[in-house]
Amino acid sequence: MPYPENTGAVPPGTFPSPGPIGRTVRVGAGLLFLYFFVQAVGVLPGMWLGRVPSGGLYWLGGALALYGLPFVVDIPFGRRLGRWLQLAGIILAGGLAAVDWAATGQVPGRGMAWLNGGLLIYFTGVAGLSFLLAGLAAVPG
Repeated sequence: MPYPENTGAVPPGTFPSPGPIGRTVRVGAGLLFLYFFVQAVGVLPGMWLGRVPSGGLYWLGGALALYGLPFVVDIPFGRRLGRWLQLAGIILAGGLAAVDWAATGQVPGRGMAWLNGGLLIYFTGVAGLSFLLAGLAAVPG
């Protein structure tokens, strides 16, 4: 069924390009994620020296990155792996927690700190670039 001309009807499955507010919000979110990316990378030199980050926000950020992992893997790789990545991350974190406990008697330890750092760096980097590019290119959706 054809759509009437000049009625403003949008065909199913299509979205209009975002306006200035939508683009500004996307660019702002992208810059915020890239700021967190820089903060996560800034923790790495201390981790090379054997320090384990103790801030609660560092670990909360890692938990949120694990939650959002399926979404940021879909973007650059174009594959939908669903919640399997989260399950693998939880199993890996549990294994690293057991190794940390056996080696040092404390959790979280170095293994979990590296896993958390990797999750944070990957998640914030991909999400930041994705939002930034979507805002600059006025990608609909």
